[in-house]
Amino acid sequence: MTFGFRQSVADTFWLRWIQDADTCYAYLDVVKMNPSPQGFMDGSVDDRYYNPRNKHCDNSWGFKMLDTVTKVDERFKMPYLAGTMALSVLVEDFEGASAIFERGLTVYPDDWVINYRAAYHFLFDKQNLTRAAQLLEHAANHGGPDWLRSLAARLYTKTGQLELGLSSLISFRKSYPPGHPGLIELDKRISVLESELKKEKTK
Repeated sequence: MTFGFRQSVADTFWLRWIQDADTCYAYLDVVKMNPSPQGFMDGSVDDRYYNPRNKHCDNSWGFKMLDTVTKVDERFKMPYLAGTMALSVLVEDFEGASAIFERGLTVYPDDWVINYRAAYHFLFDKQNLTRAAQLLEHAANHGGPDWLRSLAARLYTKTGQLELGLSSLISFRKSYPPGHPGLIELDKRISVLESELKKEKTK
């Protein structure tokens, strides 16, 4: 119940999510199967509960927060622009990112930035090249820069895929303040893509 204050409630949840945007906090079935009195296996904190790098982050805390935000105020655009990429890149909650992206594409079907970032997600996280190409072309046809059109045409090549990934991550990186912990993972991924793209272009 928001008592007529849907936007204020959504803003409150959004501000809370920002404080732990790169945190997983996904409960594991293994913890439920063998709980300790403290709620963890053997009474200590299970690394897999906290660590998003271990790929146990579907239905993460971050997704639940963003799901609530976008249900309370579906026109709130920032969760679709930034929250989705954080789920995808920093938390690796790929199913959660897909759900929020799909909602964003329904509410803002012609927003080129949402389509552009969704193209990255569906290519790299969902391995759906056809969907990614469609989204990128749609972005190019609805206000995106001219280079998106040529990138869409090259997306069926390895070079084009790497270029999409690199440009998306660099764009997303600009939304983070200097010194933010999330930049460490972003910079690692950017470095890997830059290295792969350099190798691909020298073939």
